Amino acid sequence: FKNMEDSLKLFEDIEKCYQDPTLSSRGAPTFLVGGAGFNGIELAAELALCTNHMAHKHNFKIPRCARIILLEATATILPMISERERHIIRRRLEQLDIEIIENAIIAEVIDGNTIRLKNGNKISGDFIIWTAGIKVPEMLKTISGLALDKTGRVIVNTCMQVNQDNLFAIGDSAIFIDPDKETPVPQMVLPAIDQARIAAENIGRLIDHRTKLRMYKPQYGAWAAPVGGKYAVVHLGTLLSFSGKLGYIIRELIDVRYFLAVLPFMEAVRLVRTRLSVFFKND
Repeated sequence: FKNMEDSLKLFEDIEKCYQDPTLSSRGAPTFLVGGAGFNGIELAAELALCTNHMAHKHNFKIPRCARIILLEATATILPMISERERHIIRRRLEQLDIEIIENAIIAEVIDGNTIRLKNGNKISGDFIIWTAGIKVPEMLKTISGLALDKTGRVIVNTCMQVNQDNLFAIGDSAIFIDPDKETPVPQMVLPAIDQARIAAENIGRLIDHRTKLRMYKPQYGAWAAPVGGKYAVVHLGTLLSFSGKLGYIIRELIDVRYFLAVLPFMEAVRLVRTRLSVFFKND
């Protein structure tokens, strides 16, 4: 589950599922979401609301609109956030009737509708959606001289350079070890944007023949987790965190700030207005 085409295809398949006249006799469809990071949690929460809407739209009288199972390979969902915030998100997911299975490492998908876990257990579903990260492009292995880790990601230094001074790597294709935590920086949008700024500035400095480059320092001080509809959990700095509708409003303001950073002012305003209009009509 990565791009707009994936979203549209999933929506079309869900629509077809709830148009099936045999659904009432078969019972609620099962959705298996692999990966309980920020993407998986947001998707599972939206699926809970979407399937509820679909069931009512097509007038299905079933006690449960969908069974949604969120599978996480590690011991807990979102290990990088505080226990208090994780409890808020977990409680919201439970309110949406989403099942969470932790320590569930997916070994393989069988026949397109069954997941086999590493412990041997099997879980079947009508939909299987992968949100647990992406595979690094094989093309990187064909580039001579690149230093790669065991997953195939490009190893970068504190200036986002690879082992060749005029080459840089950022985002999902790069691996940067946070010197303070001694762990890889998560493959998320905000770190990727920060890395892009550092790489762009350093490329400019090299063009200007300046030898002192800017160092990348990972920031984990802010994040936003939408958890279905007008509900989000937002973390700002070390002390501030918000949840519920207030969290949703703050999350929208964060998006506005991003749009203003990459678009002309009026285009950003039009995009925000269109987005909010569509959201409020369909939420």
